[in-house]
Amino acid sequence: MDAIGIEPLEDAPLMMKLARYAAGLVLLAALFYFRLIDFDELRKALAHPGLLTLTWLLCMLTIPVAGLRWHILLRSQGLKLHLWHTMRIVAMGAFFATFLPGSAGGDLVRGVYIYQASHGRRTSALLSIFIDRLIGLTAFVVFGVVATLTRPASGYGVFEYGIFAFAALFVLGIVVLFAFGHRIAQLVNRFFTGRSQRIAAIIDDAGEALHQYARQWPSVLLCLVISLLIVFIIAVTVVVIAGATEFGG
Repeated sequence: MDAIGIEPLEDAPLMMKLARYAAGLVLLAALFYFRLIDFDELRKALAHPGLLTLTWLLCMLTIPVAGLRWHILLRSQGLKLHLWHTMRIVAMGAFFATFLPGSAGGDLVRGVYIYQASHGRRTSALLSIFIDRLIGLTAFVVFGVVATLTRPASGYGVFEYGIFAFAALFVLGIVVLFAFGHRIAQLVNRFFTGRSQRIAAIIDDAGEALHQYARQWPSVLLCLVISLLIVFIIAVTVVVIAGATEFGG
């Protein structure tokens, strides 16, 4: 398949771009106005410009790394976008996820752009966003288990064992999804066949996409490793900021 080019930003009217920038500034001002950003804590952080610069660089690093992860998932489906275009979409999604309530806005932006760029493979393209999120969540679960294991075993209680049980069930669910997702889709598809051909086609495409991920399991594992790197970077930024604001130990 030929590489897919995306040029929505260049074609966007100037006023639309200015409106985006203005919306970002207004939302940022609202955060200060409603004291969701504490100036006192901000002053403490500003007293450590070196640490702030480090955390800014680390946070910026997660965007291209996340773009690489999604790019690998798209490639495993035969959707050959340019890496630079993938990173641009992820960066725009990160912006909207930051300045709009919740993270759904960022995924919506990604969905709109990838939908336009993936003619004929739109179900697989949109499913890649869900799989990307799912792998990222898996990395957080694994990281949480590892962090829990650093605690003395003698101090384990209901909370710690609950974490282990949840993690085991979650990982088992992920394995079942990738290994048998296409078969589950076939079973579900029998209900819609003859009732709604459009829904049946979407379920069939989703099942085939899951089957493709199962065949490309090394790429999926690589995405999990990348996700663990992202979680580690985020954890480091939290620790550094906590140190700059004299919070915690």
